[in-house]
Amino acid sequence: MNEGREQAEASVAQAGEAGSALDTITQTVANVGEMNSQIAGAAEEQSSVAEEVNRSIVSINDLSAETTTAADQTSEASAALNEVAERLQALISRFHV
Repeated sequence: MNEGREQAEASVAQAGEAGSALDTITQTVANVGEMNSQIAGAAEEQSSVAEEVNRSIVSINDLSAETTTAADQTSEASAALNEVAERLQALISRFHV
């Protein structure tokens, strides 16, 4: 009889330990789920930032191409002005006061 009672008490103790272990497991699973949500949010934010960086790089590339074109046009205009100035100088040199 005592042996049966001791076994019953041991079973109750083991059941309590099992319940505690299940509570710990449940809490750990909840924590892992929360961490997964945080990681997913951070990954989404990182992806958004990467897209913004990509757009900025494309914009910089476009502006660089526009600047190059403008510089080429300025160089051509300078060369044309130089030619006009040389012709003007040649014309002016014909006049004697």
